[in-house]
Amino acid sequence: MGDRGVFIVLEGADGVAKSTQAGRLSARLMSRGYDVIATAEPTQRPIGKLVRQGLGNGHAFDRETMALLFAADRRDHVAREIRPTLDCGAVVVCDRYDLSNVVYRAAEQPVVRCTACGWEGDEAPWVEEPIGKTRRQRCPNCDGATRLSFPRYDAIGWARALSRGLPRPDLTIVLDMPIDVAVARLAARGGKPETYDDPSLQRRVLELYRHAAELIPDERVALLDGEGTELDVASRVWDAVLAAEVLP
Repeated sequence: MGDRGVFIVLEGADGVAKSTQAGRLSARLMSRGYDVIATAEPTQRPIGKLVRQGLGNGHAFDRETMALLFAADRRDHVAREIRPTLDCGAVVVCDRYDLSNVVYRAAEQPVVRCTACGWEGDEAPWVEEPIGKTRRQRCPNCDGATRLSFPRYDAIGWARALSRGLPRPDLTIVLDMPIDVAVARLAARGGKPETYDDPSLQRRVLELYRHAAELIPDERVALLDGEGTELDVASRVWDAVLAAEVLP
């Protein structure tokens, strides 16, 4: 399979069935004779278990600490599993990687800020604007036509720096769907709500994932429709892998 294996990542907001599709893709690759390791983040290793503890208890760690824990788990994941697998020439299919760090950290920042009075919030519409752009909007606090900006660049740069030097995916597949559908899936899954399950946060997460190609501009990204049957989505994922020509 060559000197280096193939690294494929599946990403997307909670509830878009990344794990299901990562499993289907792994099985399809194995059925075609590829040596495949299916893995996920957070991991089941000690740091990953600490991350999962924080996810289950929203007050366990502040969100910056959570981002650092995710990044530490990823470095351990790379050292223990991802890099050795790639060095052996096998295929790694990973459910989440560092794009998650970038998206969630950016989504946690104040979405808009009034530069006149300092008001911060997420009441103003923003989702249709390109990443990092500004607009004129009436501030709900001072009622002036002030500039509302997206203070996300610092968060994006900080999150990306946490993964400096790590192996880059050959292909990142982002599954997309309407937020209401994703939230309904999360609710149907049941269980105790986790730290990032808030619908307003997930809405921002979903929109940022739609801009994945801007967030990781030097990498190959496929944004796919995640709606439909499991088989429908699996077919789109497979077509994206073939179109990317990453397999030997």
